[in-house]
Amino acid sequence: MNNTSVVKLDKTIDLMDILEGERTYPSWSTGQTYPLTIENQNLDVIVSYQHKGNKKPTRTFPRYIEITPKLLWFFGFIYGEGSKSTGSSAYRRFTITNSDSKPMRLALDVLEEIQFLSREHIPLRSIKIARSQSHNDKELLEFWKNELKVTSDKFYMAPKYDENKKTKYGVCHIFISDVLLRRVMDEIAKFIFDGIK
Repeated sequence: MNNTSVVKLDKTIDLMDILEGERTYPSWSTGQTYPLTIENQNLDVIVSYQHKGNKKPTRTFPRYIEITPKLLWFFGFIYGEGSKSTGSSAYRRFTITNSDSKPMRLALDVLEEIQFLSREHIPLRSIKIARSQSHNDKELLEFWKNELKVTSDKFYMAPKYDENKKTKYGVCHIFISDVLLRRVMDEIAKFIFDGIK
C-alpha cells in the first residue's frame, strides 16, 4: 500500500488502493498468509483469498469510504477499546469492549452507515455480557438489547460471574468472527493513523 497522503475530512478512502498487495494475517495453525484478491464491481469491492483446499472466503465492501469526524471517532474508539492482537486466533475476530452503552451503540451505527455490518447480520450469540453475581441477568439483557438496538438472540451471558464487573450494567463485549472484516478494518485504521501528521 502506498500511503503518503495526509488524512483530510470530506475525502474518501478507496479500498482498491489501500488493499492492493495486502495479505491475510498468518494462520494460527500453519503460519501461512494468503494474498488478498480485490475485484471491482461497480461501487463495491469483492475481497477474497484462496485458502488451503477449495475454501475461498469472500466478502463485499463498498469501494469508497467517506472520511468524516464520526468515522475518525469510530476508529479511535475501536483502536482503544478493541482487540489489536493478531496472535493465536485473535486475527479472525473484530472485537469491541466497553461498559458504556453509548459509544458501543455509536460504533454499531457507524458499521451500518458504512455498510460493513448491519445489526441484522450480527451473528447469533456474538455479544457477551460480563457481570457479577449482584447483577440481574434479565435486566442486563433488556438494557443492552435496547441500548444497542439489537435483538436478544445476539446476546449471551458470560458463563462465569466476574466480581470485578461492578459497573451498573456490567461489561459488553462484541465479538464478530470475520477474518476479512477484521483485515479490512485494520488496513483502514492504518491508513487513517499513518495519515495523521
